[in-house]
Amino acid sequence: MRVLTAQVAALADRPLRDALRASAAGAVAQQLEGGPLTSLLDEEERRLPLADEAREDVQALAGVIERLLDDHRSELPADLPADAARDLVVMVRGLVDPDGPPPTDAEDLEARVLRALVGYLRPRV
Repeated sequence: MRVLTAQVAALADRPLRDALRASAAGAVAQQLEGGPLTSLLDEEERRLPLADEAREDVQALAGVIERLLDDHRSELPADLPADAARDLVVMVRGLVDPDGPPPTDAEDLEARVLRALVGYLRPRV
């Protein structure tokens, strides 16, 4: 997740749609490139005391996303929830790392993640 956090942080100066698209691609790539082992490790992180470290990683990613959203505030609806960044992290994580069989079609998954991000944010661009 730290790699994804750095990737999202590097998108700060990009247009919002481009940043969302690149973020979706990064999240999908991180999950699918690890194969079945990544899903197994994710499950163990949730189960073991590593949960605190995983929670810190989620908070760090949410902080970076929050700054990205702040940078693009004029393109977003005024009624966007204060914890939108955390909502986005949870939504994307649920899509790329589901409880059921792991996704295998990167293109389809990336499109689904992007639809979820854009649908939630409702940008005015």
